[in-house]
Amino acid sequence: MLTLNSPHVVHETIDGETILLHLKTGNYYSFDGVGALVWQNIIALGGLDELMDKVVLSADQKSEVEVFLNNLLEEELLKEGDLIELVAQEEQGKLMEQFEEAVKAFTPPVLKKYSDMQELLLLDPIHDVEDGEGWPEVKS
Repeated sequence: MLTLNSPHVVHETIDGETILLHLKTGNYYSFDGVGALVWQNIIALGGLDELMDKVVLSADQKSEVEVFLNNLLEEELLKEGDLIELVAQEEQGKLMEQFEEAVKAFTPPVLKKYSDMQELLLLDPIHDVEDGEGWPEVKS
């Protein structure tokens, strides 16, 4: 099963776009469309096997989703592990319907990676402030 690389990764999906922050690397990521629905299914169900069996995808579409999954694993946003809690059956059905709709207008899911704020995001403002300085300093 796949699961969120917690506590190192935090995420939020807003208006169909998923934004993730990897707290150890300082990189942040975004994806939308099919990618966001793939993410939600993985987080909710621990994988895509059931989804991929029920939704009709072409070989090319399946390949694009697999590339996307590999990118999530390579960036350590997901990890292999045990899923502690599954979502309710009603929520599973809702996610399935959304995914089926997205597949009708399929565009390959793309993981967008940003590192422009990496230094700032890696600062620990609570622990990196020296006495009297008032602002975190990057440790060498």
